[in-house]
Amino acid sequence: MYNIERYKDILEDLFTKDYLYRNSYDEWYRLKEYQKEIEEYIKKIFGYTLSTSNDVISLNKYSVLGDKSKGIKDFSDLDEYIILPLVLNYLEDKYEKETILISEIAEHIVNNFPEKRDWENRRVSSKLVRVLKYCQEKKFIHKLDGSEDDYEKKEEEVLYENTGISKYFMETLPYDLEGFDINSARIYNIKNLEKIQVLRRGLLENFVITKKYPYFSSLVEFRDEIEDLFEELFGMRLIIFDELAYLLKNDESTRVSKNFPSPKNNLERISLKFFKYLNGEKYQMKEVLDKFIEYKNIYKPTFTKGNLNKKEENLLNEILELGIELNIIEIDKNYLKLGKYIEHFTIDILEEGEENE
Repeated sequence: MYNIERYKDILEDLFTKDYLYRNSYDEWYRLKEYQKEIEEYIKKIFGYTLSTSNDVISLNKYSVLGDKSKGIKDFSDLDEYIILPLVLNYLEDKYEKETILISEIAEHIVNNFPEKRDWENRRVSSKLVRVLKYCQEKKFIHKLDGSEDDYEKKEEEVLYENTGISKYFMETLPYDLEGFDINSARIYNIKNLEKIQVLRRGLLENFVITKKYPYFSSLVEFRDEIEDLFEELFGMRLIIFDELAYLLKNDESTRVSKNFPSPKNNLERISLKFFKYLNGEKYQMKEVLDKFIEYKNIYKPTFTKGNLNKKEENLLNEILELGIELNIIEIDKNYLKLGKYIEHFTIDILEEGEENE
């Protein structure tokens, strides 16, 4: 058995932070003390592994199902997903604190990119800049001098320093794929495998799944065990209906995953309330926009300033994308159809006149 109370806060940090650094993580030595037990616990319960070194530890998290919402938020083009591993490949040969010029990185990309591109085109160079800004955000590199904007406009140099962290970014599979037989894997303890995958989904995403989800039956079968684990480890409550399941948590509970709708996510809250505001089953898209403007005027105090300042068409598109992702609505040609799942969401939605900070 595992005594997770000794390192529960460390588990939260592993799930919520990309990396834990020796030089900045206050609980580093306690993490190292319980590292073996933490690794065993995470692998048994969630099927994840840890990437470890003397200076960095991270959790290899990956989704059960892939979809467009799993991408990198700031990336807008497939080329950027190709450039990123090329940059990581370039950094792998650099030692820690080695200085690098942006032109050197660009040369590596040009020489190794799988298709021909006009790299003097500003639109193409802006893709490299977006990738490098992402690398700075993840602390793979530090900018020492220069401006990416000036590089795009005038091809002026930018100087970076390699941190050595990038080599821990690429995730590793928890299986040896040589001779891997999926049929044998299904026969071998398949129920436990499905249970672990359900747990992954619950931790990494807004825990809203429907019967269309491949492992919904396993969620129902193992509900008692899964409910106990969420409650013990993360202070969350699992709500399961015949065709839908989602996760609730108390305000004082863990930071690992947020219930739907999140108290801090204004888009989720106004989206859900808007879908409940629609009292018909099917609408023409032009009607939807009119209804949304009507709804916005009534419930204006529940919108954040950021959402109020968006054009109605743009904000509505964000709401519709969220509705499609959560299987709350379907859009067929020029019509919007409300799904029956909206009936289940009756939890703590801001009422008219309430302020939302």
